[in-house]
Amino acid sequence: MAKREITIQRNIIENSLMFFKNFIKKNKRAFIYIVLALFLILVLIIAGIVLYEKKASRDLVRFEQIIEDYKKKSGSDAETRQRNLKETVKDLNQLIESSYWGFVNENGYYVIGILFYAEKMYGEAKKYSLRFVENSPSSFFAPLALQQAARSAEMMGNFDEAFNLYKRLESDYADSEIADHIYYDLGRIYGKKGDAFKAREYYNRLIITYPKSMLSEKARKNLFLLGYIEKGNK
Repeated sequence: MAKREITIQRNIIENSLMFFKNFIKKNKRAFIYIVLALFLILVLIIAGIVLYEKKASRDLVRFEQIIEDYKKKSGSDAETRQRNLKETVKDLNQLIESSYWGFVNENGYYVIGILFYAEKMYGEAKKYSLRFVENSPSSFFAPLALQQAARSAEMMGNFDEAFNLYKRLESDYADSEIADHIYYDLGRIYGKKGDAFKAREYYNRLIITYPKSMLSEKARKNLFLLGYIEKGNK
């Protein structure tokens, strides 16, 4: 009886496994080095994550402590509070500059802007708010910081600068969580500039797009006042 040759056909997975098996047999030392290198990389990654968490946590604790100390030592008069705030901001800036990641590094300037705004130090509030936006334009807080900068400029009487910042808000963050505020503020600022047509446009846009917003009722009242003023001027 004639002998028949039997050919075993393997699928792609089996062929791949056979290839790696043969590769390991032929390159045992290289394979061991590769495994050790991968293990070392994994260890370094884990160690880096642990250090990251510890450093970020320490920075946050220190950040909160600085702010808490500021609240405790702030006097009742505005001059004392502002002087204490400047000293506090100096410590906060040093901490932010020494951090490389985490909440403090990402949001420190925004918090400083809030502190300055609360003390009606609008020039500093605007500076730090804009610095935060430039550093973190994709942050959830970026539109809030830019809004704070615009309102700071407005509080200082710089209406042209405030207008440009509000328009920048519309351009960059029209789809953000504060879109209704953006339309309302633009309606206000156009009203202050004496452009009733554009003021009505933004108030109506707010009412139509965000009818359930708390600002919609204010927009309706402002529209009524605009109409009343126009009738009075005729």
